[in-house]
Amino acid sequence: MSDIRRSARMRTCSLRLPDCRNDRETVVLAHLPSVDSGRGFKSPDWFAVYSCAHCHDILDGRKAHPMTPHWLVAERSLAALYETQAILFEEGLLLVK
Repeated sequence: MSDIRRSARMRTCSLRLPDCRNDRETVVLAHLPSVDSGRGFKSPDWFAVYSCAHCHDILDGRKAHPMTPHWLVAERSLAALYETQAILFEEGLLLVK
């Protein structure tokens, strides 16, 4: 498991979709969809967000939610990516050269 994936333990959910449970015990590094994802490939760890199980299920399409249209998932994903990358950068897990 990478240091970035490990960093998700006991974090706050950065995705925060409607009815977010923000159960810190279920927060993982949820990989966002990208050109490389699917077909047995995940996006790289730097293209992922801290997400509780509830929000992760909606992001990955395992669960539908009446108050969560696709545009809101996309909007929250971008905000969550910014928030997660800022934390990773601050903690030295994401480096910019």
